[in-house]
Amino acid sequence: MRVAEYGLRALAKERKIKLARNKQIEWGAWQEIIKALDDEIKIIGGKKAGAAKDAALEFYSGARADLNGFKDEYRNLVMHVRATYDEYQALRALTDVHAFMGRIAAKIDHQHLRIRWGFR
Repeated sequence: MRVAEYGLRALAKERKIKLARNKQIEWGAWQEIIKALDDEIKIIGGKKAGAAKDAALEFYSGARADLNGFKDEYRNLVMHVRATYDEYQALRALTDVHAFMGRIAAKIDHQHLRIRWGFR
């Protein structure tokens, strides 16, 4: 889940998300950042219809769905010692996080520059 958290924070930095009381992204809780990402997705949803909007929504909504799944299925339960996983469940988590990070890495680099989707 720590690897997925890097992806979460990379998304937040790319979207230039601001948290309440000027809290830095590094100190934000998953739910705070996911909610702010939801707000960004709503803004994109209000853009003019077209291929750029569709591509942006596919990227951010897919990433957001992955993050919510990680948070509810793995992260919260493990971090709060409510569940343990066998080797097959752990492999599934690793595989899912690997796919998520591949999605993020295809669009966002270490500089977290804004993705140019082609809409205003």
